[in-house]
Amino acid sequence: MSLNWIQDDNSKKWFASEDNVNILGWKKDNEKWYHLNDKDGSLDTGFFQTATNQDHWFFSYSEKTEKDGDTHYVGEMSTGWIEYKGSWYYLYPQETGNYGIKYQEGAMATNWVKLGDKQKWYYLLEKDTYYNGMTYSKGSCVCNTILEINGQNYSFDKNGVWQLDYSRSSDSLVSDSLVSYVAGWESGEWSSESENAYEDPYYPGDQRYWTIGYGTCYCAIPEAFPNGLSSTCTQDQALGWLKQEINLVANTIKSALGDNYNSISQQAFDCLCDIGYNAGTGAVIGGNTWKAIISGDSDLITTKLMSWNKANGVVSSGLTKRCESRVEMCLNGVYNSDH
Repeated sequence: MSLNWIQDDNSKKWFASEDNVNILGWKKDNEKWYHLNDKDGSLDTGFFQTATNQDHWFFSYSEKTEKDGDTHYVGEMSTGWIEYKGSWYYLYPQETGNYGIKYQEGAMATNWVKLGDKQKWYYLLEKDTYYNGMTYSKGSCVCNTILEINGQNYSFDKNGVWQLDYSRSSDSLVSDSLVSYVAGWESGEWSSESENAYEDPYYPGDQRYWTIGYGTCYCAIPEAFPNGLSSTCTQDQALGWLKQEINLVANTIKSALGDNYNSISQQAFDCLCDIGYNAGTGAVIGGNTWKAIISGDSDLITTKLMSWNKANGVVSSGLTKRCESRVEMCLNGVYNSDH
């Protein structure tokens, strides 16, 4: 039996009755759930709580809405992803248990959730939180930032997906993925030649430019040369020294970013650090590429990153490939050093 819906002429609020009895609370009508306010029986819309569940929030459409190929009507309970006032929220499509908490159908998710065909992780705020210069409401999906959660830093892309493969260790500002990426571009595949210290042919007799591993010089890390030019290293040691050098660049870039540091994703920050390591921090800080990455405009980012493909004003095929790989890193989190 369908409900009898009535709109009050004065308040313009909708009410529902069944067999001439006014309804309060949840009621299903034509296979859709609606909630009638527990106090006055008016149809709840937008975000609301119920008398029987003060711990969770629910959301009902405030206007007729087309979503996922279906038409949804005023007051109908929503499930799945919704966008509300510039933020994304997730409402459970069925009764679900998460981290010891029971959520009924339609309840707004908080904490970590694993969703979609590819089972990606998202974080929905457990309380109102200030970041990126704004306060975001409880339940909103964390997007396009690095956020400290329970004492650890996590990176999220513009769609809210946790960048698991690009996370960084507690002793590093850059991700391990970037360190491997730079190693691949700077020195190629690891070989026996990389294990041995050598004298830079352009600076014969100059100890400052002795080199080992993935381009580590004596002037940067003298302890990498305990036996002078007879010193050797393992690949793990070489990667550790490279990480140390890249993090010196990263500290400079983080300081220059200021509040913008927390408003860009880990892969975007890594991209700036790669340019700073390769071309010098002075060349990138405050420039057009810097501004493009902070803006988050994907078309502008692509254009500006591709502008780094010249050596002495001449287009280089090698630098063009590296620029293309930086675009993939910054926008899609793909760290590819094949060349």
